Amino acid sequence: MPTTNRLTPTPGNPDGTKTQTLATAVTPGGFKFSAPKLPERLEGDLATGLAGDWLALLPNAAGDPSGVVLFARTKLCLGKLREAPVDLPLRYYPVATHKEALQRVSRQHLNLRYDAIENRCVVEDLGSPNGTMMDGITIAQGKTAALESGAENILLVANTVLFWLRPVARRGDRQAALDGASPSSGKAACGIDAKHGFDALVISRPENRPELAYAMVLRQLTIGGPGAQLALAGARTRAAVQIGLYDGRWIWRAAGDDTAPWKPLKEGTALDCGGKQLIAKAGSYELF
Repeated sequence: MPTTNRLTPTPGNPDGTKTQTLATAVTPGGFKFSAPKLPERLEGDLATGLAGDWLALLPNAAGDPSGVVLFARTKLCLGKLREAPVDLPLRYYPVATHKEALQRVSRQHLNLRYDAIENRCVVEDLGSPNGTMMDGITIAQGKTAALESGAENILLVANTVLFWLRPVARRGDRQAALDGASPSSGKAACGIDAKHGFDALVISRPENRPELAYAMVLRQLTIGGPGAQLALAGARTRAAVQIGLYDGRWIWRAAGDDTAPWKPLKEGTALDCGGKQLIAKAGSYELF
């Protein structure tokens, strides 16, 4: 029987040790072989992309309440403070109307955290006297509760602030290198070059100002109209963008085509998110 040489498929795995995806084809003689998928590319100078671990996508139309705040972090501290060590200040809008109720929120109330050892996203109560509830069940002070992947998890903070949390499972292989860019240094906490088993944790506000959303971007995330991983309230079309990081810099491309090149996400870039133009800016506490 004749023999042939063929490549062995190497699907991606959570520890990120295999980064090349292989496609299988059949020869006229009936023999199967596998060919490497083309590597992902970067178009432009990566150094021009925003470098901070905090990014905002804001409307350019006055009075539009839309907005997305993205954090390239594996842990977010939520609380009443509008300064460090809190990452995401808890607010209901307008703040003046809800000021008294918001006093129930602790200065540092809880953490949202990616647990790399257990490969899961968790809510961690920080000993708050007015409590933290997940899906109607109180989390004991100082304890954690795991989030269900791919589902909406209902978080109620101090019986006041309501969020829906949805972990987005990892899609695709780790990209330790991009054509058109230097190999990743591997030092950044988050990005498509990271080994995390989840792509993102989406945080939505169904009860108050639903046009505003947040996300913990562990690797990458699609944002836009229905069908996007973060679907914006008030979206007018299905247009979406894919945003991620590579070697500590924010990058983007139109969603839906994994063969399209990534581009550096520069300050002031206008993105079509569900038919609305959102402008990329560095994050700051003034957003809250």
